[in-house]
Formats: sequence, structure tokens, C-alpha cells
Amino acid sequence: MKTTFASLLAAILPALAIGQGTGNPSGNPSDDYSKQPLSISCNNIKLREGRYLDGDCLEPPSWPEHGTASSELDLNGCLANYGGSLSYARPGGFADSCSDCVVHVDARSATLACECSKGQDKGTAHSEWDLEEWHYIQNTNGQLTCYHYQD
Repeated sequence: MKTTFASLLAAILPALAIGQGTGNPSGNPSDDYSKQPLSISCNNIKLREGRYLDGDCLEPPSWPEHGTASSELDLNGCLANYGGSLSYARPGGFADSCSDCVVHVDARSATLACECSKGQDKGTAHSEWDLEEWHYIQNTNGQLTCYHYQD
């Protein structure tokens, strides 16, 4: 039997439909807490020791103990410094060459700002990185994660 691209798509598309899986039993996209941006689903977000992101994140409503969970994520496993610019990478190691890092959170975004080395004897540069860009750092079932990495 010959499999075509169209038949393959027809077979897998129903499984990808919104509302499938344990994270969103209602089918309403706004009720899906399985993977949510930080600014929407976590409170008390702060940076500790220049690399640990802490927050109280909503758990999925399908869990019996629905509420918030305290979570910690070592951003050193998620971000790197490339010539003075923060970027996502696993493992990243940004904390070895960036300092004075702070997190700014408002109703629509969460941003990490650091002073990062541009290389040996090249000084430092101010670098900011949107923690929610492409949903790289997110709340996954009440735990802070970066691209499926959890400390």
C-alpha cells in the first residue's frame, strides 16, 4: 500500500486538535495550562543568584489539587552568551560570562537583562532577552521549563 502525504496528514491531524490531551479538558484554548507563557500563568517571578528563575505557577485545572506550585529553573541550562548577546542554547552556561542579571515582568512579558562579556579583553555589553520568545521558557503543568528542560 502506497502512503501519500495527504493520507498521512489525515491520520495525524485529529491527534493535534486543540483540546486534546490532559492539559485542556474543556477544549477552550484559554484553559490550557499545560504550556503557558510566564506572564500569564506565573506569579512572584524573580531571579535568584543571577541564574535561577523562581515563580509560583498555575497547575492544570484537571489536577485534583489545582492551585499553584513553587517552581525553580536554572536558566544556565537554557541560555548562552554569544559575544555579549544572550540567546537560547542547551546547555547554555550564560552565567559564566554574564553578571548583574535582573528579570523584568509585566502583564505581557518577562525579560532577562544582563551585562555580558563580549570576549576576552573586549569589555561587556548590555543584553536583554525575552524569556517568552517562541514560548521557549514556559509554565509546563505548574513547573518552569525551557524547551522541555526542567531543573
